[in-house]
Parts: sequence; C-alpha cells; structure tokens
Amino acid sequence: MLVWPLIWPSRYLAAPVWLGFIFLLDPINGRLGGPSLAADLAHREYERIANLAVSGLLCGFLWEFWNYWSRAKWHYTVPIMESVKIFEMPLPGYFGFPAFALECFTMYVFVRLVWVRLPPPRLALRRAAPKPGDGGKPDATTANASYVASGSYVASGLSRTVPIGPTTAL
Repeated sequence: MLVWPLIWPSRYLAAPVWLGFIFLLDPINGRLGGPSLAADLAHREYERIANLAVSGLLCGFLWEFWNYWSRAKWHYTVPIMESVKIFEMPLPGYFGFPAFALECFTMYVFVRLVWVRLPPPRLALRRAAPKPGDGGKPDATTANASYVASGSYVASGLSRTVPIGPTTAL
C-alpha cells in the first residue's frame, strides 16, 4: 500500500499512504505482544478504535479551525467534492484525520515496543574521590557513587534496570 502510489502516481491514491503504516506495523505490534488494532477487532473490543477515530476527527477539526484563521495557511486539494469545505479543508479530507490517529497510535506502539527491547544504554561514570581528611574512608555519598559507577545500575531516566542497593541522584 505504501509503494503502490510511487509505482503508479495518481491523485486518488492518497488513502493507501494514510492507511499503509497501519497495515504494515499493526501485525508486527501484535506479534511483539503489544496493543494491536487487529487484535481489538478480533476480540470485538471497539472502544480503542472508536476513541482514536473520534479524537482524530476532533483534532483535525481544531487543526483546520486554527488553520483557517492563521495568516500562513494550508490550502488543500482533494479530487472529490473540492468545493464543499469546512474551513480550508474539503469535506472528504476530514476522513483522513481518524485514519491519521489510528496510524499515530500504531506507530507509537511500534516505537515503544522496539525501544523496550533494545539493550539499555551504558553510561560511564567516575568514582567519587574520597574527601581530604576523612582517612580515605568513603562516606555514604562516595559509596553510592562508586556503586552507581560500577555499571550495576544505568543512571538514566530511560533505564529499564532496577538498582540492587542504595543510589544517589546524579
């Protein structure tokens, strides 16, 4: 669906581009164990799809409302019913907004699933030097910093590892 408009360009082939990533990524999301629109349909759970479609339509309406009043605005061409417009968008163009919301959801789930499966990033930290006059004994802060620097814990907000002992905020 994504390649066909490149092979055979036509102004009527915008819909496959809008829907192509849904059909490409949604089965992968299901295979990876993530939320899938196809699985929702198979289980007769229509709430997510309906919520996404309605929110896409609402967002599209608001986008077009703001576009209409802006100085630099988008002008659209749709090959069907181009004279019937709501703000600047021809009426059939609004059917693309629910599909866009479904596509955004599918892409978000795919990126999230792939991100979770990636190995966590490694962060190299130096051990904190002992303070002068403490006899070379590490204090609680130094002990925690050396623990964090040991590589047992990745000090990153995106980390998926859990520390085993006490840590300090860096």
